[in-house]
Amino acid sequence: EITPAVIKPPPHCTNAKALTPHAKPPLHQLKKSSSAGDFGGKTDLTIGDNTVEVTGFHRKRDEFEPEYDQDAELMVSELEFLKSDPEEERKLKLRLLDIYNMRLDERDRRKVFIRERGLLNVKAQQAAEKKMGPVERMLHSQLRVFARYHSAAEHEKMVEGMAVEHHLRTRIAELKECRRAGVRRLADFEAFEQDKRRRLGAKETAMAVRVGGAALSFRREDSSSGVSSAAGKDSAKPGVSHSDSRSAMAALLNWRTQRGVALDISYLPGVDQLGQQERHLCATARITPPHYLAIKERLIRASQQNGSVTRIEARNMLKMDPMKASRVYELLLNCGWINSRPEGGSA
Repeated sequence: EITPAVIKPPPHCTNAKALTPHAKPPLHQLKKSSSAGDFGGKTDLTIGDNTVEVTGFHRKRDEFEPEYDQDAELMVSELEFLKSDPEEERKLKLRLLDIYNMRLDERDRRKVFIRERGLLNVKAQQAAEKKMGPVERMLHSQLRVFARYHSAAEHEKMVEGMAVEHHLRTRIAELKECRRAGVRRLADFEAFEQDKRRRLGAKETAMAVRVGGAALSFRREDSSSGVSSAAGKDSAKPGVSHSDSRSAMAALLNWRTQRGVALDISYLPGVDQLGQQERHLCATARITPPHYLAIKERLIRASQQNGSVTRIEARNMLKMDPMKASRVYELLLNCGWINSRPEGGSA
């Protein structure tokens, strides 16, 4: 319902202020009174020179690229006010302008929120995250969407409270585990914890050796003149016994037999970021998830910069086993994450 008096606009006029002089100016017009680098009388000097690349924010224009609700202007781009317009049509056009101003107000509200919370200072955000523990970092990432509903102090207090709750629940679970193991005294509890840490450390070490330790240890020996000649050289060296040589031979043969066995990546870091096809590739090609994610990021970046990446370029870029590089390349190409071109073609 339009309550303010409406002034007849000239033809092709789309100025909401001229049409509704008694209405309050929208929020985005009030914010334009401050300079591009100034909010609330305080100049923001914490924004680095790489802000455009990292956040998409143009400091001198005080704009993001792209802006929030990027298509808001489409609804009024072809709006015209004619003298022959009926009164109902004129009211509908004015209502469209009101809706457009509301969308601009929401855009500016989000921009003010980003500036007030210091989210444009990427270095400060990264430094703050480095000081956090893994639990606090996870909670900050998960609860970031709720920061707009309360002040910065209230949000930090909520995150800290949930972190304390998480630590308490973890501690209670540990105590319950000790009770189930028959531990009743504090001294026994400390011994139980030390034994648990020792067993976990031994398990992680064994897993690391199983994944890549043997491959790294015997890659040079595997590429030499053969298993028998390498064993003969080692046994001929002073200080190397025949039993040590035989154990090295057994470890090498064991690793060779397991090369065709799928790698168990269920508990490796980064596995939660992989899709089903990516997990199958990492398991069968025996590539750890962090290594695969680094390869994926590098190939996608090269494809975006050059427009496409050929199979030969991918092999030369990755400097890894050609078969594994080809399998990763095929997966990224089939998923549409990178573009390809004929081997002899130009970008």
